[in-house]
Amino acid sequence: MDVLKYFHEEPAVLGAATPDAEAEGAVPLSRGYLAGTHLPDGPDDALRVGLTALADPALWQAPLFDLWGAFVWTRVVSDGTPTSVVPADALADPAASPALVVAPHPFTTPLPTDLLGDGRTRAAAAVALLAAGAHAVVWPEPAHDGHDLTILAAGPLHAPLAAALARHPAPAARRFLVPFRRARGEHLFYFEQWQLDALPPHVEEV
Repeated sequence: MDVLKYFHEEPAVLGAATPDAEAEGAVPLSRGYLAGTHLPDGPDDALRVGLTALADPALWQAPLFDLWGAFVWTRVVSDGTPTSVVPADALADPAASPALVVAPHPFTTPLPTDLLGDGRTRAAAAVALLAAGAHAVVWPEPAHDGHDLTILAAGPLHAPLAAALARHPAPAARRFLVPFRRARGEHLFYFEQWQLDALPPHVEEV
């Protein structure tokens, strides 16, 4: 059985990465982490941890298409040269894009290579793009058996993603929305591996 999890923080607290944006009253930010686990369906099946290791990729791809399929997706590479990509291609192999920018328009000038830096550096670069009109920046994150996705978005994402998931029923899977602050520590992050029959109250199932 596939299990999809979205860990959310709204408004996002990015520490010292965004002092100018905070001072200028920039748009509120949403930070999320989209993860997946495939729980074994039988003795010949295996536990797989990672969004891209799910048996049904439509579980996570379809709601993201709902949210941003009409926008321009741009791949960020090492020299900042912008390359527009088809959303389906971008999500088919997230690891091929060190960073993706979702925006209402194509980019004609180089994108900041800081988007490929560490957490604080890339967050500051992403905030500048979001303040300039981009909808989201997405990064692949290594998981045990594939990749998950980190998402930094302009404006709330929790409710729109929940609605997008509801538009795509998945009776063979389980899908959860979890506050970041309640998922600190391995036991809380991987709750699906031992707590599916007694979910903690902060876990919202779609």
